[in-house]
Parts: sequence; C-alpha cells; structure tokens
Amino acid sequence: MHRLRVADYFFVPELPVSVFSMPAQGAMGLHRHEFAELTIITGGTASHVTAQGRYPITAGDVFFIPPEHPHGFADTRGLSLSNVLFLP
Repeated sequence: MHRLRVADYFFVPELPVSVFSMPAQGAMGLHRHEFAELTIITGGTASHVTAQGRYPITAGDVFFIPPEHPHGFADTRGLSLSNVLFLP
C-alpha cells in the first residue's frame, strides 16, 4: 500500500497545514498518509473506500481521515475535491 509522506506535501516547516485543490480526481487505490486529512467534495460523485467498506460521496460531503488510516476512491464521476492536510 502506498504511503504519502509529510516531506512531499508540507513545504514550509513552520506551517503544519497544506491545502490542495483537485479539480479532476480520478480513481485512487488504497493509500495512507503520515498526516491527517480533511476532505471537502466540491463536485461529482465517487465511492470512498475504507477498511470498513465503500461509501457513496457527492458534492457537499466533508470527511476526516486520521493519520495512517487506509482509504481511496473508486467509481469516480466528475469528482473534484479540496484536501486540507495537517499535522495534528
């Protein structure tokens, strides 16, 4: 399973927050990260895949992923989102 690392997403050492806009998020297999993630779905639909199952997501949904918890996206249809990444 792919692991996203702090060094690849946090570019200012004094600032423990990074924000990324993904206007065209495709399917993404299970992965985990060293940091926490707050995801805001801004458009489209998909299935959010976690260890507990698959859940439909759509514009307006917001969810939190703690560090090291595997998740991914499947069945993406016009999915766009913003990720607020932070070091708890």
